[in-house]
Amino acid sequence: MSIGILITGISACLAGWLLHLAWWRLSRPIDDLRALLACLILFPLVILSVLFLLGSLSFHACFLSLVLSTSLGSAYIFWYPAAQAASPTMLITVLVAQAGGKGCPEEALKSVLTEKVLSGNSLDSLVGEQFASEDSEGNLQLASRGKRTLKFIHFLRKSAGFDDPKG
Repeated sequence: MSIGILITGISACLAGWLLHLAWWRLSRPIDDLRALLACLILFPLVILSVLFLLGSLSFHACFLSLVLSTSLGSAYIFWYPAAQAASPTMLITVLVAQAGGKGCPEEALKSVLTEKVLSGNSLDSLVGEQFASEDSEGNLQLASRGKRTLKFIHFLRKSAGFDDPKG
């Protein structure tokens, strides 16, 4: 893979991410998933297609740039709900992190969260996926995977300006 393909693929994905950022700053779309697909998959496809049609990219370079851009965009789409803390696992992870070193008893989570959020095996999943661990008293504490994930999400939110009080 040449450096040109790398730059083109990353730039196309970055252009889609900037479109996503602008769109969410102006008005929140009704369907997040479709809007994300449009911004991070369709928009880079259009950009790369135009570059191909203008003769700036060969078919091979356009295809490889599209694969790279689509991969990066898909990874962002996969992480986006976690960045919003909208998934039940991430919501519980955030609450456990806020409880600090003493841990968070399961009863405290049940008093704060609705049954809908806790339905299924959300708490078991949290421990099973190693976002949290349970101490001898039954309190949930953030595990290293949960800490790393929250640091990464905080970095994404801060870099996008979402933690800015004015934003």
